[in-house]
Amino acid sequence: MADVTADRDGNRAGYTVGLTASLPLYDAGERRAGVDGAKARVQRAEADAQSVRQDVESQVAKAWLNMPDRGRPGRRRNDRRDGLPTSLRARRLAV
Repeated sequence: MADVTADRDGNRAGYTVGLTASLPLYDAGERRAGVDGAKARVQRAEADAQSVRQDVESQVAKAWLNMPDRGRPGRRRNDRRDGLPTSLRARRLAV
């Protein structure tokens, strides 16, 4: 919005400049619902990632425990647990 005023001779006497903005005061909870939905999606992604990590750890542990003992006579399959990383050794796995 700009207004130009002129005197009797047609000369421009000055300017008036304005700015208009609008902001909704109430959005019926749309913004909050969007934020809550985004938080729920993040939590779901984190839970999915944790589940995948646990599946991978389980598969690695099972594969390690099922490896043949070539070149090490007299070792039993369960003796292999000592070679597992600590994070996997503490878990009770159904092998």
